[in-house]
Amino acid sequence: MRTAILAFGTRGDVVPLTGLARHLRSGGVDVVLAAQEPYRVGITGAGVEYAPLPRDMRAETLASPTAQALVDGRAMRPSKESLEEMREGLRGVGQAMAAAAEGSDVLLLEGPVGALLGRHVAAALGVPSAGVMFQPASPTA
Repeated sequence: MRTAILAFGTRGDVVPLTGLARHLRSGGVDVVLAAQEPYRVGITGAGVEYAPLPRDMRAETLASPTAQALVDGRAMRPSKESLEEMREGLRGVGQAMAAAAEGSDVLLLEGPVGALLGRHVAAALGVPSAGVMFQPASPTA
């Protein structure tokens, strides 16, 4: 069985998944963890296969005044500029997730972007998926 974990975010979104991936591997599951380049060393250093996702969310968020306004609470609702920035920031992510998930039997999706794009990737590949959320981003039943 092959499992792809799709994690698009910052360190707090990615690092805890190395433990999950290692645990799955100890049970005989072939696991790949897809994340952004800054987390490659931490993933491979934990003995987990890495697949690349585009961008560097931490660096881009720190460099963007609009993103910082959302993060620190100065702007509680996204502006037109921040929505455009977000849309541009997601360009190519779905395709990279699909490439990372190729040949997988199940997808585990972390965070809002992982859940948003990953479930479409799972549907296109015809495999089941499940959210792995560290904090709720939407209501559940």
